[in-house]
Amino acid sequence: MPINSIMPQVHSGELTGALGIGNEKAPGGEEFFKELSNSIAKVDKLMSEADEKMQGLVSGGGENIHEAMLAFEKAETAMKLMVQVRNKVLDAYNQIIQMQV
Repeated sequence: MPINSIMPQVHSGELTGALGIGNEKAPGGEEFFKELSNSIAKVDKLMSEADEKMQGLVSGGGENIHEAMLAFEKAETAMKLMVQVRNKVLDAYNQIIQMQV
């Protein structure tokens, strides 16, 4: 049986329901997604705060260079951490994909 003939069944959920897969949700999946979204929002907030402080420093708005550099370093560290977490998640995903069943 060619793979193209069963694709409509897979997309409609007919085949996965019959096999008993895909009916249950992974435990903690929603919490992980919420935590990931919150972390991305925090990094975005840190980046925008650092940008505002740098803009204030460049425009002569009376920003303290020490505070601006601290905000920049904090945002840079948070971004590096987020990139490393992304890399680890992608590595884990690739290892799972390569597993033989």
